[in-house]
Amino acid sequence: MLINTNNIIDPVQIENRYAIFSTYSDDVVFHRENVTTPIFCGGIIKSISQKVYNFKINELIGYISRKQSSELTLSANQIVKIAINNNEKLIAVLPYASYAMKILRQVEPLLNQNIAIVKRNFFSILLERLIKLSGAYVFLVDFDSEVNKLNETSINTIIYDSSTPEMNEIISKINCNHKIDLHSISLYDKGLNDRNYIKGVKYPYSYIRWDFKKNLEYFIHLIDSKKVILDFFEVHAIKISQVDEIKRKTSEIKENSLILFKISN
Repeated sequence: MLINTNNIIDPVQIENRYAIFSTYSDDVVFHRENVTTPIFCGGIIKSISQKVYNFKINELIGYISRKQSSELTLSANQIVKIAINNNEKLIAVLPYASYAMKILRQVEPLLNQNIAIVKRNFFSILLERLIKLSGAYVFLVDFDSEVNKLNETSINTIIYDSSTPEMNEIISKINCNHKIDLHSISLYDKGLNDRNYIKGVKYPYSYIRWDFKKNLEYFIHLIDSKKVILDFFEVHAIKISQVDEIKRKTSEIKENSLILFKISN
């Protein structure tokens, strides 16, 4: 999804500095959506309009954009501040964190609930850590013999991805009322392509919608306060001098790799 930037009332001009790319066969962001180009997730503010507040020139920010260019313009609604002392893992994980936070809102875990997540990978570990903060118990299992053990426990919610061919049959055998199929939940927040949101309209907290910016700001707070540690998230950084180099570099990346492109002038 490319973000429409027409008629932005609070525009921020950005110089792209970071882009994430994955070749993992079970990657929920790249493989499932057939994304073949990097997702830009961090950069430097080059200019702001008079209607933009709380941001400065040359400030490091996070965002999500698939537009393949060295510069872009986004609404202030679509960017978040990244502290200088944050490591590059935080910037790289933002597309995954945005999706995980959206799923968290969908699950609405409660204290002492039993939540099961089927399929063990770095995204499910991220989701597991976020859900545990609610006080729920999380069972992270692979979709083989471990799944069958879930019927030995009273499970409130099970989270799975039906894009795996045999997954539906396995899940159908589990006694659980609330089943959440990740394949049915869009990766992208409605706000990213909502005309009013792009224009700078702030929706009230009680409005029934996913709020991309609030979700990411809360996630960054969890990282800053060390309530979520990214020790499970491994990313390899590659330095490049310009965006045009990315296409050649992605063709050289090995399978099951997570790459953060760092663009330096």
